Amino acid sequence: MNPSRDNNNRVVIIGGGPSGIAVFGALVRRGSVTSITIVDPNPVGLGNVYGDLFANDPVLLCNTPTGFMYLDDTARRDFLDYLVDRGWPVGLDDQVPRFLFGDYCRERFHTFRAEAERHGTTVTVVERRAESIRIEDDGYAVVLDNGEAVSATDIVLCIGMEIPKLAPLVQRFQGHPRLLRGSYPAARLRELAPNSHVLVLGVRSSAQDAITMLCRNGHTVTATSPSGRLSAVRDRCSVPDSAKLDRERWLSLHPDDPQIIEKVTLYLTEEVLAAGEGRSLEDQIVVEDSDTVQRLKAELAQALRGDTRWADLTYEGLFTLNSLVGPWPPEARAKLMPLAYPLLTHYVNALPVLTAQNLLANIEAGRAVIKDVFTRSIDADADGWTVVWADDSTERFDYVVSTSGFHFPRFISDGDAVIRLTHDGAIGDATVVGLTKDLRLQRQGHPAERIWAVGAACGQRYPFAHVIMLAAAQAPHVAAMLVDGAAGNVEEIAPTFGNGSRMAVAV
Repeated sequence: MNPSRDNNNRVVIIGGGPSGIAVFGALVRRGSVTSITIVDPNPVGLGNVYGDLFANDPVLLCNTPTGFMYLDDTARRDFLDYLVDRGWPVGLDDQVPRFLFGDYCRERFHTFRAEAERHGTTVTVVERRAESIRIEDDGYAVVLDNGEAVSATDIVLCIGMEIPKLAPLVQRFQGHPRLLRGSYPAARLRELAPNSHVLVLGVRSSAQDAITMLCRNGHTVTATSPSGRLSAVRDRCSVPDSAKLDRERWLSLHPDDPQIIEKVTLYLTEEVLAAGEGRSLEDQIVVEDSDTVQRLKAELAQALRGDTRWADLTYEGLFTLNSLVGPWPPEARAKLMPLAYPLLTHYVNALPVLTAQNLLANIEAGRAVIKDVFTRSIDADADGWTVVWADDSTERFDYVVSTSGFHFPRFISDGDAVIRLTHDGAIGDATVVGLTKDLRLQRQGHPAERIWAVGAACGQRYPFAHVIMLAAAQAPHVAAMLVDGAAGNVEEIAPTFGNGSRMAVAV
């Protein structure tokens, strides 16, 4: 179904988290929309990550600083202004408790809603889960989990990451009462028996959340992963005032180039050296093969000295990487991205100094252990788990928490006229319903639909689509296509520089 654009757009936004609110705000600023319906089982504005599911514990911090968190790409200081207005003494480089960004998004939703209704747009919130989209002659029907449907001429998918992956090591134990699939809901970790010994499978972002909460609650934790490598540590990560990457050089890379790995290594080295302003590679990056704790200490020391200037490349790097691999065929992304993920996740998901200091304090106090060897086997009984490590030692645990990341949303054809919304796949896998360069869903053999995917919902094409600043950049382009029929190529979105000003929305 591909109805022609008119001035009677009835828009359904599926997902009311930050990406959904960014799209909602962009549509309100664009104007000329008859109605907007937001469908989400959670309270609008909070989503999964910043609502009760992920953020109902004040020790959970945003992993990105306030300078990267905004709903409008032209007003990047808006979250900071919101915090300062409420007495939080923070800056653009600071991390704040995660629930605060949820509060901010919800407040901005009410601001946008009031503005929309003043201009004659009907705004409706449906607190249900959307399960599929039925394609009809005059538009679409969003089918809800209670069997009811919401009609639409246009749909924007802003579905976040919701379903945790289960580590292969424990997949056969799915449903075991002492196996937690993911670190969330955070409240579930507070329900564990006192003074438990917990195995965390994973050492990255979700694992850090689990370790922080478990140690705070009096448990002891051992964390491990096949690589055993923590993320790097950084002291800074801001939107720069000017370009630092040679974007055109990066975008000239071709997936079929037999020297692509060598070129990427060379480009990265040159960019890091340039960002370091005279610092050697060794001054900015721990290159020796030390054990986990010694590496953590060394990287924390670098960050505290202000030598982690490579973090200044993060903002441009995410935009450039998405623009580079977005046009690649799915098979090229599936082949090459796994080679880059260990490096990317080590630095893009770098630990802020405060998080690294907290982890090190837990390790030095004996509350947490980062295991340098991985498990050889794991078995469960009614009372817990027996782990045999690769060095042949054996250890008992009361609980296992699997923190292996999340499934990205996927969209699957279910018959001739239904698109099913699911989370049963990973980045790089082929999907039945494709995603065009302007973020529109396209079934095989059909024209592109008036259904757009924003944020994590376009993760099948873009490796870091879940970062809120990228959704904020996509939102105005989607609004222009939806309302004005503008031609769209979101791959051409380039980073812009500076932090912008306070959001200008009348109330």
